[in-house]
Order: sequence, then C-alpha cells, then structure tokens
Amino acid sequence: MKAANAGGDKTTVAEVAGKMTVTYPIPGVAGAMATATLDAKNMAERVEGEGRQYRYGVHLCELRRLQQPAEQDRRVLRGKIVEKRNGVTVRDLTTTETETGNLYVVMPVPPSVKKAASPQSN
Repeated sequence: MKAANAGGDKTTVAEVAGKMTVTYPIPGVAGAMATATLDAKNMAERVEGEGRQYRYGVHLCELRRLQQPAEQDRRVLRGKIVEKRNGVTVRDLTTTETETGNLYVVMPVPPSVKKAASPQSN
C-alpha cells in the first residue's frame, strides 16, 4: 500500500514484525530515506534513517500524561527520547512535566477567502 504525500511513490506503508511502518524520503537530503515504526495507537515510537555519511535513529518511549493535574486532558506525550547518530547516543532526554497549553487555535480568515465565501449580490 502506498501513501499519498510529498514522498510520492517512494513512500510506503507496511507491516514489519507485527508493527506498522512508514518509509519515506528525508526532505532536502538527496537519496536519504527514513522509516517510522508505529505503536498500537499509530503513534511513532521509533524513527530511523540513513543518508550521506550517517545513520540516524530516534527512540520515542514512555508514553504518558505529563501535564499538571489541573491541566490533564487526553493528551499523552513521549516522556523519554533517545537520539543516536551512527549508533552513538547524542541526546537522551527525559521530560517529567510539561505546560502544553490549550490545543484550541484561532486562525483569522484572509479577506480574499471571506470575499469568495460571501453571497454575491446582483
């Protein structure tokens, strides 16, 4: 099965060892590809790629709620992120608490869209 996005025919979705994977070209790096492995909730748990002189990998683990109790909602985030380059850990981050803010976004409607959407008068 192929996905429709900027990766075009080079983007693929497959099941590997019982998990869904998405393989896609890395934008801006000629010939480089990455593979994202998804968990049971279709959230990325690992991303690995190769391009130019290095192999790159990010392991996203410890899915949990990190907001203060008063702010808790249905959002869950990765509490630990480990990044490797050529097999060597270059970043190992553990998040214990976040202030993610409100997910509601207000976006102004451009005048050209308002004009196109308004009823035309004769």
